[in-house]
Amino acid sequence: MKSKAYKYGRKEFRYDYENGLVEWVTKATDEERKDNEEWMKKYNKPLWDIDEDGYIKIDAVGLSKENWEHKEMRDSCLRYWCDEIEEETRCLVNDFIMFG
Repeated sequence: MKSKAYKYGRKEFRYDYENGLVEWVTKATDEERKDNEEWMKKYNKPLWDIDEDGYIKIDAVGLSKENWEHKEMRDSCLRYWCDEIEEETRCLVNDFIMFG
């Protein structure tokens, strides 16, 4: 069972209660769904992992259920993770600019 999507900043997250994970997710677009259909026809497997709720999981990290259910703790953990994502993105962009 998974929680409803929770928006934090510009990102969406949800909690996977069965596995104790916070998932960074995005709602699949019509174009991604179309790409998936075409890919299934050509290669017999999906291009995007779109779940039954229409979300694509980008990444996941472990978090206790208690921390997810406590809003202040959830927001603190998500803020930390978002900061890490932003820093990693900056590093990747810088590397691309420097090394092509």
